Amino acid sequence: MLTDGLVIDEEAIMSVTIPADLSPHVDMLISTGNYASTDAVVRDALTKLLERHHRVELLRLSIQDGIAEYERGECTPFDFAEMKRKAREAWLAEGNS
Repeated sequence: MLTDGLVIDEEAIMSVTIPADLSPHVDMLISTGNYASTDAVVRDALTKLLERHHRVELLRLSIQDGIAEYERGECTPFDFAEMKRKAREAWLAEGNS
């Protein structure tokens, strides 16, 4: 299909219905000028959702790695008092009081 000089793959087009409770939010985003269309809002929202899913997956993998390290006995106990002491020393070394 050719539209305004652009070749569009009709199979790549998907129709999405925006629920009535979200429609005013989409309209507001468009009215600010940050988005040109509903398509742009949905595209950005989906992109951010995919990025979030990616970050959650990385976190999940990191947690699994930490659990595996713990199970292999590769972890040392966390000393909160020591961490607090070092942070305070660093803060004081910067000239804070």
